Amino acid sequence: MPLTAAGPNASLEEFAAAWPESELQAVRDFVARGFSSSKIHKSYRKITYLPAPRATGSPGRPQRAPSTPQPVLESDRPPGPNPCKFGPANDQTMVEVRIPLVNVDWCPAYVSENIRRMEAGRVNAAGELVVRSSTFAFQYPNYLACLRQIDQLVLAAAALPAPPATPRQERAAALREASNESRIRGKKHRSATKDARRS
Repeated sequence: MPLTAAGPNASLEEFAAAWPESELQAVRDFVARGFSSSKIHKSYRKITYLPAPRATGSPGRPQRAPSTPQPVLESDRPPGPNPCKFGPANDQTMVEVRIPLVNVDWCPAYVSENIRRMEAGRVNAAGELVVRSSTFAFQYPNYLACLRQIDQLVLAAAALPAPPATPRQERAAALREASNESRIRGKKHRSATKDARRS
């Protein structure tokens, strides 16, 4: 279903209303199975190393020219005993991970379209979700941080509106509200009585 079906500024309720029940059930099943970005096939994950942001140097001190980004093949775990040394040993510790959102089978169409609706600034012209991390001094922890970001974004996009309240739930809510109002009135009455006795 195209994103324009409900509009980019539609509420979650309006967005979900534009989808058939079969797609909404697919989203429920997707969430029930549990999602992790590690389940996305390697061919979908594109990794690029970028120079880590640097603080501005001292006045008059020449700055190092930024290195050219190095696209690399994705690997779930780096080779060797030290997982922190992920990728080439240089100053390119920022990691960028891109995953496609158009015509994919790793998530329901509802989820991919909702990511495009909610995170338009993170989706490039090719329809890829782009996340970056430069929190750590090594590439592999930054790569894992990118995967955690993807997990959070996907699960947020898989949210569905709360179902409408049943008559029984509406009656229970009305009773709770009436009980709360009665408690507040009683409290005010007791407070007024105490004030009257002091005067």
